[in-house]
Amino acid sequence: MIVLLSIAFILIIVGLAWSAKKLADISSEKEFVQCVEAGGINKATAEELAALSFYDIKRPYKDEQGSLIDRNCYRRIVVHNNCMNQRKIRDKDQLLVKVTNSPNIEQLHPGDILYLKIQKDGKDYYKIRELDSTIPEKGELKTHYYDTDGKIHPSSKNHLITMVQGVVKYNLMQRQ
Repeated sequence: MIVLLSIAFILIIVGLAWSAKKLADISSEKEFVQCVEAGGINKATAEELAALSFYDIKRPYKDEQGSLIDRNCYRRIVVHNNCMNQRKIRDKDQLLVKVTNSPNIEQLHPGDILYLKIQKDGKDYYKIRELDSTIPEKGELKTHYYDTDGKIHPSSKNHLITMVQGVVKYNLMQRQ
């Protein structure tokens, strides 16, 4: 009996040590937090957005049911500007985006907040927009943003499905 209790005690100690090591590994891992524009593409330069991006410790987050979110499927971004206030996304909010390497237009739905990569003047810009509708035959998306009074402004042109880098799933600032 004492031998079984000793073995159980050793297994518990090993399990706790393994858990502590995993937690230490997670808390020391760094991630790049990309700054994205929530206003018009001319609101900030690529250099300004890059300056507002930063490296931070990759933290674990839980979903609404209390389960850990698989961070390998998500990217953390920080918002610049207030053109998504109507969707409760504000300047400096941090969001978790479900990354899509090869987006499927049928998986997107009106109201989704899209994380987009736009190329302009040879530079990459990242922004978020709300999806209005899809044009599957052209592989295009109609999107919009809001002004400070909450009025909807359609994006200046449709976005290609290939510009979608992911869909916003969590606002971390609302979860604190």
